[in-house]
Amino acid sequence: EIERCNIEEPTLTYQRAKVTKKTKSFPVQIEDCPMQENSAPKLNIKTFNRVKSSQDCETMCRKKSECAFFEWQKIDGRNGRCIIFEQLILVSGHMNSISGMKRCSNVQELFKNFTCTVIDMKPVLRYVITWRNIPSALDCKQRCHGENNCQSWEWRKVKSDSRTGNCHSYTMDFRKSANSISGPIKCLDQ
Repeated sequence: EIERCNIEEPTLTYQRAKVTKKTKSFPVQIEDCPMQENSAPKLNIKTFNRVKSSQDCETMCRKKSECAFFEWQKIDGRNGRCIIFEQLILVSGHMNSISGMKRCSNVQELFKNFTCTVIDMKPVLRYVITWRNIPSALDCKQRCHGENNCQSWEWRKVKSDSRTGNCHSYTMDFRKSANSISGPIKCLDQ
């Protein structure tokens, strides 16, 4: 039997993490996660129609090894839509960019407040901050590790012949989505 993370109760609340623009002082101890040239962070999404409940959607998510989050949207009295959100990935095709993850395990830690589902919200990849004129991808990676809200980063040269680039940081978050229930494949116990 699949262990259930999804507990639907009317008392569930959503709490947004505080976003700070301050970074820790350097040097920062960082994981040696690989960097990928000509790439950028992305959240892949797959949609399935005619899914009867949020529990069925969660079960679909648990059966897919690449699934990190799910969202079930109520469509009518009998059916809904199940949206499977994969772990953050680095996609190629972004010239003059180098990107990477803060944690090599690639687990996004969204649910820290003793709840496993949120009502009327869906997962999104959210921009956090940009640092300008950063000399290298390694410096960008270090900036990400110094920013609490950074889970992935992208260093992009302003022009192909530039010596410096801009460092963009991203994190997983939620935004409003009416008539939906969302949750992770893995809940964190804190």
